[in-house]
Amino acid sequence: MINGAIQPLFAIVFAEILGLFVLPLDEQEDRALFYSLMFLVIGVVTLLGYFFQVSALFWCPPAGYMLMSDHWVHPAVRLLGGCTLLSLC
Repeated sequence: MINGAIQPLFAIVFAEILGLFVLPLDEQEDRALFYSLMFLVIGVVTLLGYFFQVSALFWCPPAGYMLMSDHWVHPAVRLLGGCTLLSLC
């Protein structure tokens, strides 16, 4: 849900930056700093959103993924080389 809002938010901030060129130089500098920080915030939110999205898909794969294989093993178990928390490897 967060990742879907990033593109329109980026477009709005970018459109506001294009409007800076008609402002006086003093006001341009202040607003340019504000909008550059907004781009930084958008980038951090995007990074966190994608991280949580990928980690959620890693720990809770879609149900259809389990049906594709007869011997489905959770990706975390594969990552640990077949070792689970319940077994002592």
